[in-house]
Amino acid sequence: MKVSALIGAVLMMAHSLAGSAAVLVNYDNPAIDLGYDSGIPHPALYADSELTASSINSHGVDGVSHMEAYQTNGWASGSLPDLSQYISFSLAPLAGKQLQFESLDINIWQSVIGSDGVKQFSLRSSQDGFSTDIANVAIDRVAFNPGNSVYNVSLHALSAATAATEFRLYFYDIDSVGQNYALISMGNQGDGITVNGNVLPAVSTVPNPGSSTLFTAGLIMLMALQFRRKS
Repeated sequence: MKVSALIGAVLMMAHSLAGSAAVLVNYDNPAIDLGYDSGIPHPALYADSELTASSINSHGVDGVSHMEAYQTNGWASGSLPDLSQYISFSLAPLAGKQLQFESLDINIWQSVIGSDGVKQFSLRSSQDGFSTDIANVAIDRVAFNPGNSVYNVSLHALSAATAATEFRLYFYDIDSVGQNYALISMGNQGDGITVNGNVLPAVSTVPNPGSSTLFTAGLIMLMALQFRRKS
């Protein structure tokens, strides 16, 4: 076996330890027949047991009680977001862990052309002090009969987090002055907001047993190959 192929096999084994992305947190409203007031904080419906998740909060906009949506009114009408208006939540790993972020899924009720619904949203995080967009997304526009749309935002640009990471959603850009509403679909209409990724052991100077065994085996294989070549 060539050295390059052997190294590739070892790296593939190491990559498999991380596993596929799982749900880290989900914000949704299971009580579909009851109002969900966006003017007050709401805890996550689900959070991985190896992290802590803050409540979801709105800032600088008007909270509204809605049965199957997280509705907020009063968003900016301009073509750029007002950075004082946002919806936020934070995720933090437990001690000795780190969060590897994969994606964020958000369910949004489509805006109706000619109405007050927002047309765009952007997502930012505390990892760079909320200075740049992770993504900027145009919300689906329909002439009539709006419905739910799911938007998947890649979080691959974020670093693995050993401390809390705050996410902020900024909605903006409307057709006419009015309620300037944004509707995050929940209950029967959608699954709210979901962050996907993995909880992994934090990197330290002391390797964890699984990694140590794996790389030791790889080194032994490399040494054996070199010995065979010399003999």
